[in-house]
Amino acid sequence: MREIKFRAWDRVNKKMFYYGDSLFNLFITFEGDVGYYNNNGDIAFTNDNGFTSDQFELMQFTGLLDKNGVEIYEGDIVEIPAEEYLAVIEWDVETCRFVINIWPENVLCDFDNYYGRELEVISNKWDNPSLMEAN
Repeated sequence: MREIKFRAWDRVNKKMFYYGDSLFNLFITFEGDVGYYNNNGDIAFTNDNGFTSDQFELMQFTGLLDKNGVEIYEGDIVEIPAEEYLAVIEWDVETCRFVINIWPENVLCDFDNYYGRELEVISNKWDNPSLMEAN
C-alpha cells in the first residue's frame, strides 16, 4: 500500500509546502477545508487570518519515485529521457488515475507505462512555469 501524502503550493507567497515542514504544517479536514498549524502550534483555517480556500493548490504524492529516488507528485515536471520530452504529472478526474501530459503536443500518456523508473523530476509547474511555455 502506498503512502498518502500531499504538498501545497501557496499562490500568494509563491512557496511550496511539503508534509512535515516544521514551519507551516497544512492539513485537510474531512469537509475538504484546508487548515494549518502556525508557528505557535495553533490551528487556523483558510477562512481565518486573511487566507482563502483557493490560496493553496493541493497535490497528491503518486506513490512512485523517479529514477533518482525523488518522490513524484501531481504537478511535477518530468523528463522522459528515452523520448526527450518534458511532461507534467496530472490527475485525470474522468479515469481516476495519474497521467503524464506530454508537452507541447498535450498528449495524455498512461502513467503506469513508466512506473516512475524512467522519469526524472526536474521541477514543478509552479516553481518553473517557463519550462512548459518554452517546450
